[in-house]
Amino acid sequence: MPQRVAIETWDPEFGAPLSGLTETGAEPEIEAGVECPPADWRPIAPEALPTPGRLVFVDGVRRTEAHAWIEE
Repeated sequence: MPQRVAIETWDPEFGAPLSGLTETGAEPEIEAGVECPPADWRPIAPEALPTPGRLVFVDGVRRTEAHAWIEE
């Protein structure tokens, strides 16, 4: 029996085309005081750290060019 191959036209880097789509119409609840009270918020300067002797970058992203399905 011949098989049919279907290629998804959605760019895989965007994720699945229909994953998690829910329209409830409700506004999201935002809790702004998780880290500190909103009135006390201010930018915080980072601590000075020594410069490393060696810096290594590892790209751990798995890339997919296209999703394909075999249909019978």
